[in-house]
Formats: sequence, C-alpha cells, structure tokens
Amino acid sequence: MATAKPGPSEAAASGLSCVVPVTEPVVRPRARRSSMERLISWRRAPSSMGPERLVHLRVAEHNGALYLDLADNHWRAVEVTPAAWQIVSAPPVPFRRTPGLLPLPAPQCGGSIIALQSLLNLASNDDFILIVAWLLAALRPAGPYPLLALAGNRARPKPLPASSSRH
Repeated sequence: MATAKPGPSEAAASGLSCVVPVTEPVVRPRARRSSMERLISWRRAPSSMGPERLVHLRVAEHNGALYLDLADNHWRAVEVTPAAWQIVSAPPVPFRRTPGLLPLPAPQCGGSIIALQSLLNLASNDDFILIVAWLLAALRPAGPYPLLALAGNRARPKPLPASSSRH
C-alpha cells in the first residue's frame, strides 16, 4: 500500500521532519515547483552539507593575521602579521574566485612604498601619504572602506591612479 505524500504546507507544519515518497517519485520541472517546495528544499540542504564557513573574496582575517589571496593556480596567499609577512600555500581561510579576479604578482622582499611615488602625479608629499593610507585601508578585510576622490581641471592631468584604476 502506497503512503500519501504530504503537501508542502503539511511538511512545513511538521517541521520538515519527513516527506514520504509515493511508490514512484514525482519529478516536476524546476519552474513548476511552488515557492514553498523551493523553500523546503533550500532549508533542508544546509543541514546535510556540514558546518557553515565564511568564504572571503581577496582579503580575510584569521587569528590576528591578514590574508591576501594571490589568486594564482596554486591557491597561495600572503599572510601578514604585526611581526612579518610570508607566502603560505594553504591559508586557513577559504577564498572564492570570481571570473574577473586576476592573479597578483608574488611580493618580493626588500622593496619600499616610496618607489610608487615617482609613478604618481601628486602635488605634495602629503598627497602621497593620503594615497598610501587609502591603499592600506582598501586591503582591510571588512568595511567601512574610504572612497578616493580625484579632482582637477581639464588642463591639469589627473594622477596616474585615475587612469590606471579602471584597468
């Protein structure tokens, strides 16, 4: 004897505890499923998939260290702590890769942020300090993030970041 399959509202009322199929499963096209059936299947899925983990895009924080995803084929990241930085091959945080996310070059020891100043068309050293502060703040794992506003008249060229930030 076949057992009747409870409707979506009955399954929701029973706390999604059991849905007994009829002798042959009824397969409906995705578009024809009711919103209640989609909700029931969505709410049921995470419990069978294991614990939830936060997935990060490019930058993450874990146990006081920052991680910058290099987005390379080896899934390496740069681990930055107050004491030092290093490239790690298995970061403790998961990253997701969107189609437009391009790989970053691996950092090299011995450089200086001052080398960046010669590439920018800035009026003063104070402007450079503001640009460096903006770059560092953009690498924080959570907002709020500062906005960079570049201003100037048509006759005066904008700093390099205005033209290169679009690429």
